[in-house]
Amino acid sequence: MEPSTYIIGPEDVLQIIVWRNETLTRAVPVRPDGLISLPLLHDVQAAGLTPHALRDALTKRLSEFMTDPEVSVIVTDVRSFKVSVMGEIAKAGAL
Repeated sequence: MEPSTYIIGPEDVLQIIVWRNETLTRAVPVRPDGLISLPLLHDVQAAGLTPHALRDALTKRLSEFMTDPEVSVIVTDVRSFKVSVMGEIAKAGAL
């Protein structure tokens, strides 16, 4: 799967990097309601967006507080993608 087509989901962990701003740079989990919490911006919808779309949304919102923010969004832990295996196997359940 290409990174640009990955859709962020609940429970994923994201690294939000704001260049030259360590206060806003942090790892954040996507809450079950699909939101992430960041300083200045409070709650931001992340689930259902690609990392590039979230980057663009964060850049737009941060531009209200700073000049030309440079934002990167990296999915560091994929937890929303779950696979269930059933049938004749040693142990059924979610993986």
